[in-house]
Amino acid sequence: MENTERINSKAIISLVLGAVTLVLPLLGIVTGIIGIIYYTKAKKEMVVTGETGEGVSIGGLVLNIVGLVLQLLGLIFIFFIIGTIVMDVAIY
Repeated sequence: MENTERINSKAIISLVLGAVTLVLPLLGIVTGIIGIIYYTKAKKEMVVTGETGEGVSIGGLVLNIVGLVLQLLGLIFIFFIIGTIVMDVAIY
């Protein structure tokens, strides 16, 4: 018999949500926050159950944080462009 260790399912969900955060504009902000919540739940659950998935959960956390930062920078950029257009139209 082969001894296979289980990877925590919440860690996998965190990783998938991190990838989604990088791809989906605006909705990625929500998925990034949910992914970070799943990361914390996975860390706590892995200690109790002894499941593996530390690397998967850390990868999910990194993807979620990077995705959130990129999403927020994109949002700031969009507001900056809209503000510049509105101010340009208001001057004339």
